[in-house]
Amino acid sequence: DSIEAVTCVLADKARGPLVVDPVIVATSGDRLLEAAALSVMREQLMPLASLVTPNLEEAAVSAGNRSPRRAAKWRNRAEGCWIWGRRLFS
Repeated sequence: DSIEAVTCVLADKARGPLVVDPVIVATSGDRLLEAAALSVMREQLMPLASLVTPNLEEAAVSAGNRSPRRAAKWRNRAEGCWIWGRRLFS
């Protein structure tokens, strides 16, 4: 509910660039966001962002995958994150 409320406010206002730092996974590896809230964040809030700054674990969870183990997988996750913030760089 909180993410949807924030998204509604941001979508209705003229604003500067929006940076979203998703807090999805704790340092311990525990998930901090329920699946429904993650879906709202991914589908409604992140598309409004100019830049999204997840750590590797958060990028993996946001993309629906487990944590990347190899450098090639890190690159794939980073390319997936690029989609969220592409407006800033285009």
